[in-house]
Amino acid sequence: MPTGADGSSGEEHYWLSASGIATFVYCERKYRLKQNLPAGYTEPGEVTRRKESGQLYHRRRGFALFWRLIVQGAMLTTSLLLIAIAVILWFIH
Repeated sequence: MPTGADGSSGEEHYWLSASGIATFVYCERKYRLKQNLPAGYTEPGEVTRRKESGQLYHRRRGFALFWRLIVQGAMLTTSLLLIAIAVILWFIH
């Protein structure tokens, strides 16, 4: 296998993401087109806006889920602490 001056093999290596695998499983053609866009291709403005809207939506959902988990953890900790205090008071009484 020929290598370049920097030790690379000349092949471009990249990480395959879970979303890339899902795209391939759903539609192989879409995956291939996304990987090898035609020369001079520009994405329509509406597509770009829809992608940005989707990213913003998922970012907000992730933030809301994070805080929901924090609150649930705090509630669980508080309830366990109250139960422990009640048990201790019951044994003392």
